[in-house]
Amino acid sequence: MRVQAQGPSSYALDHPALYVVVAVGHIGSFTALSFVLRAGMALASPTASGALVVPP
Repeated sequence: MRVQAQGPSSYALDHPALYVVVAVGHIGSFTALSFVLRAGMALASPTASGALVVPP
């Protein structure tokens, strides 16, 4: 017997393919991040005052 969840969180329970979409998104984002970090791109650079400045 399947228990139906109530509220806004029940949509994902009724559509399990969404778990695949989320998993692919996580894998893709971490893969892209690893390529960016291996390329040596700075996420932010410190200034003389110690504040972080995001490169343009």
